[in-house]
Amino acid sequence: MTALTSPSEAEIYAELQPEASRQMETMETLKRWRRKVGVLEGVEALNFSGAFETGGGFIVELGARDENVLKDAVNRFSTALRGVEGLHDVRDDLQQGVPQIRLKLKPQAEHLGLNAAALATQIGDAFGGLEVQRIQRNDDEIKIYVKYQQQRRRYLRDILDTHIETENGQLLPLSVVATIESGYVPTAINRRNGQRVAQVRASLDKTVISPGEAFQWIQDNLSPELKSLYPELTIKGAGELEEIGEIKGGMLHGLIMIVVLIYALLAVPLKSYWQPLVIMSVIPFGFVGAVIGHWLNDVPLSILSFFGMLAVTGVVVNDSLVMMTRFNELREQGHDFHASLVMAGGSRFRAITLTTVTTVCGLTPLLLETSEQAQYLIPAAISLAWGELFATPVTLLIIPTLTRIFSDIGKLFGSGNRSVI
Repeated sequence: MTALTSPSEAEIYAELQPEASRQMETMETLKRWRRKVGVLEGVEALNFSGAFETGGGFIVELGARDENVLKDAVNRFSTALRGVEGLHDVRDDLQQGVPQIRLKLKPQAEHLGLNAAALATQIGDAFGGLEVQRIQRNDDEIKIYVKYQQQRRRYLRDILDTHIETENGQLLPLSVVATIESGYVPTAINRRNGQRVAQVRASLDKTVISPGEAFQWIQDNLSPELKSLYPELTIKGAGELEEIGEIKGGMLHGLIMIVVLIYALLAVPLKSYWQPLVIMSVIPFGFVGAVIGHWLNDVPLSILSFFGMLAVTGVVVNDSLVMMTRFNELREQGHDFHASLVMAGGSRFRAITLTTVTTVCGLTPLLLETSEQAQYLIPAAISLAWGELFATPVTLLIIPTLTRIFSDIGKLFGSGNRSVI
């Protein structure tokens, strides 16, 4: 399907068959398509995309006060990115823009009573139109313009053949009173904090390199070199990189708030300052398991991976709470400290293990799914499944161990078991 999005842009969509019924992966299809097309004459930007790009895709923003410095830096930056494996369709927004004709009044024309305003007015009226009258017709106001006929304002030579009227009524050719220059100007100029900024975009093959890895390579290799050549140059992530940074910052604040709320909700019913810390000590191991799971499945970490890590936080806390609650019940029944730990671990082993097994079994069909729609959810499922698998045995070991350690600390300071635990 082909769609014209504007007079100068077009998009071509190709709907692929499900991966199970075709022999070629999406990214490989994209690579071959890109190779077959090659370089198209007259095309300013050509982009091939095989997946949804969040935040506008991979974008790096360069800024400088001097426009020439910015252009040179963007050229060097784009050339370097084209040599990075996994980065394709590198392009920037410093295009030539739209054609423009610039008229500059000659010094001798000023002696004839002409100035830049008069020159612009006459050219504008002849080719753009001069309003000579307005007519009111019912509720509508009709404007009447006078300008050259269409066949006299169609080509560049029509401007060159134009005559300019001087102050004394003399008609002179345009070339006599002004110099004529042609060139291109950008359709929009972007500035931020007094700097002219340009955006360099690229399409990423995320099976080869992630947005974070690509930007880290830029910071480690490309940024120092460019800043040594252009000290005033600034380089920052935009688009998907900026969105990822904002989401990570929001998730960090959310994680801190969640940890504080979990502590408060555990401390009140348990009537202890230290037991919530023992229960929450398992949370980092869930994160470690999620990272190991991504590494074993060769799946890069993404925003959805962090959502899965937040989900696994609640599950591992619940497992730890079940064991700690049983320990407190046994202590209230009069069992000694060591026996309570052993009995709590044994009696809650089945419940904790079954929670993990049922969760992992429920997520297994999603982890094995090969459809394109499922690929967006698999990182979250990996975080949840592998986080639980790793944290469950740790929970069964670390909760009794830490409980014993805090009990010994209480005895060391003479506080007694129940005041500390």
